[in-house]
Amino acid sequence: TTTTTTTSTTTTTTTTTTTTTTSTSTTTTTTTTSTSSSTTTSTTTSPDVATTENFPCTPKTDNCHTCNFDRTQCQICSNEMYLLDGVCVEVCPAGFEGTGRGSFNRRCVEVQAVSCTPKQDSCHTCSLDGSACILCFESKYLLDGTCVDACPDSFTSLGQGQFRRACDCEGTVSKDEVTGELSCSVDLCAPENDCFSCEVSGVACAICKNRAFLYEGACVEECPVGTVGAGRGNFNRQCVSEL
Repeated sequence: TTTTTTTSTTTTTTTTTTTTTTSTSTTTTTTTTSTSSSTTTSTTTSPDVATTENFPCTPKTDNCHTCNFDRTQCQICSNEMYLLDGVCVEVCPAGFEGTGRGSFNRRCVEVQAVSCTPKQDSCHTCSLDGSACILCFESKYLLDGTCVDACPDSFTSLGQGQFRRACDCEGTVSKDEVTGELSCSVDLCAPENDCFSCEVSGVACAICKNRAFLYEGACVEECPVGTVGAGRGNFNRQCVSEL
């Protein structure tokens, strides 16, 4: 008995054929198998999509002549328009005033609040922007941009007559957050205040120089009323009570 197996592959059809031959003396069986296989390849092609980035500002449009570097807002307007927050407007809104002339580079500028008026509240002259007084009259003292009747205790009163009186502080001016009152603190131990040697506490002078007199921890040029100067030379002069 002989068996023969043959396998063939094609790309179109599949056929299986079996042939059996039988005789008295010999039996032959032939088996032929045809197998067809197909492979499908899928290819997807996406077309190119063009993207365009949109900028908030485009030169020569919407009355904008020039945009800033990253083109997020306008920098210079044209056609007599005013620049306000990166946009060109025809009229400046309330609280702003227009500046500039001609067709280009006009702007809206915020109007500063005016808190000083000349010849009012004993103020003779105000600053250019009208935010503070710079010269008082009527025998008033200038203190932090306002005119007051008298200087605080920690300040020095300067001037005489009707004009140019002022409260002076040779140290640091501070303002109370609750009351709003101003105070002047002076470093009594500073060399520029004629102090030669300071106390251990570091808040008051112990020995004065430059012929200054020591009075209550400070160096003064003249002793106040009720005291007299004691000592000679450039150092260690003091104000002592009159006997």
